[in-house]
Amino acid sequence: AVWMVATLTLPKLLHGALPRARGASAGMRRAEQAMRDVHDSETTTPLELGILLAGAAATLWLSNATAAWLGDLGLPVPGILILTTVALVLAQFPAVAALRGRRVLGMFGLYLFLAAIGAHAEMAALADLGRLGGVLFLFVAITVVIHGALTYGAGWALRQDWDVVSVASQANIGGQTTAMALARSLGRNDLFLPAILVGSLGNGAGTYLGFLAAAALT
Repeated sequence: AVWMVATLTLPKLLHGALPRARGASAGMRRAEQAMRDVHDSETTTPLELGILLAGAAATLWLSNATAAWLGDLGLPVPGILILTTVALVLAQFPAVAALRGRRVLGMFGLYLFLAAIGAHAEMAALADLGRLGGVLFLFVAITVVIHGALTYGAGWALRQDWDVVSVASQANIGGQTTAMALARSLGRNDLFLPAILVGSLGNGAGTYLGFLAAAALT
């Protein structure tokens, strides 16, 4: 949440102190605006919504059941890895991609996720963890500060648009949900789809690499 505020504020300050070429062409902006509208509104049917919701529930159940079965075999594979893999595979089928309503449900899920993150951001809960809470807070703070220094430093060295740098940073820290929200808050509809794509790529790869790193360290 703190870094979201920072990435909203820094582009305005840096554009004033270190101006950079900003924005896309008018044609690209109109195209991105049209694509953004498609993501926000979509015509669908009760049957298609039912298929999507039932498919999501079945995929979640199958992932948890498979994880439990593998655990009984002595192969502790987290259910989220199986769920991510199944979702990535299903997304490659044209029949699944053709279902209307997936964008609306996806956007609703993203906004619900953002609301849940904000609702659970309680410093009191962190304090209840005692020393562990302080260590976790310090670890995250140091990670974000180093990330910000490297990202904005590279943006300065390469003379990049500060809006682009901020959206890229937010895609790294918060994923496609907060990067998407940041692109809109900055009025950069041309960065909306790149934010989703880069954030999704990071989440997809990070899910596997994160568990791999955790397994190597434990």
